[in-house]
Amino acid sequence: MTLFQVTTNERISQAYDLHDQGLADSAIVVLQQVDSEPKDSAYYVAKNLEAWIYMDAGDRESLQKGFEILNLEIDSNTYPLTKSRMLSLRGYISQAWGDMESYRADQEASYKLSKEIGDTLGMSLALRNVYYYYSELRQNKKEVAWFVREMKAMPGDSTHQLRTIFVESYYEYLYGSEKKAIKLIADAWRLVPTGNEQWIMDVAFAQATFLIADRNLTLAEQKLVDLLEADELDLSWSAQYRVLARLVQIYMLTDRKALAGKALDKMAAMPSNSIDMYSIEIGAYAKMAYAGYKNAVEMDPVFNGVKKSGINDWQLALLVLAGAGILCGLLFGFARKEMVNPGLPSSRDTWLKFD
Repeated sequence: MTLFQVTTNERISQAYDLHDQGLADSAIVVLQQVDSEPKDSAYYVAKNLEAWIYMDAGDRESLQKGFEILNLEIDSNTYPLTKSRMLSLRGYISQAWGDMESYRADQEASYKLSKEIGDTLGMSLALRNVYYYYSELRQNKKEVAWFVREMKAMPGDSTHQLRTIFVESYYEYLYGSEKKAIKLIADAWRLVPTGNEQWIMDVAFAQATFLIADRNLTLAEQKLVDLLEADELDLSWSAQYRVLARLVQIYMLTDRKALAGKALDKMAAMPSNSIDMYSIEIGAYAKMAYAGYKNAVEMDPVFNGVKKSGINDWQLALLVLAGAGILCGLLFGFARKEMVNPGLPSSRDTWLKFD
């Protein structure tokens, strides 16, 4: 290993530490120091991490900066492992702008590249992301079933097993049995890394979604309240915002408008610069549920028109809302963190692996 590789690795490690401390701007400054160094694989890891930090900020200006970094570096990147990650990350940013065809193209390219080099982590990430495109936008049951089979057949670590459970349970939620989806996601808890906020949030949110679809609102509410009150968790502002947004929807579904209003007041009191774009999107559904059911349903392209037998229109509207925003967290919230941290102690070693 040459001297510049060691230096780059040290800067990457330093940037991780700074970002973990909430010093994103300082982390970016450190990573920009590699710009004058040779473009080895470590260089591309650093640039991808820089782009990811911009994306994690969530505002449009930061997203644009991250997108520009990736556009500038992807074509010159001859290292399949890091190029696969960069393609997947660029796809996430395209999704944030609503450009779903670019999202699909980058995720499929990432999957193909990962498969060529036998990178199971990249395959797992990209395959699940392409699965989202076909399940959410195409809603073709046969195509979705193929992705479920691929995920289940692919060998992988406990993180891959978690992703597979999400994919399979979501498939059951869409096309099969809510009760089976609930059973599948309950099994995910044994794989959740201790103290990992992102995974804990994702599993709890998925449970709440499936329980609401199964009309078990009491248990769904309890799962979310437990999440807010857990002493061992120090939830970020964004995480608290998402939980409260989901509770607003449940409160409205159970005719407790006063509680919904109090939850919205708590959301409004949170520091706006600490709420990421995904949480803001989920919160928007809660606010629309509070303001008027019909408009809120019409704004959701995925669940609009989905009927549950025996449920009248206003109940349907709220059930739609209860599931709608959460899928952002279910299928994007944890996915964006995995780009750098797949949720395991060895994640940093995995991300810094050189091919």
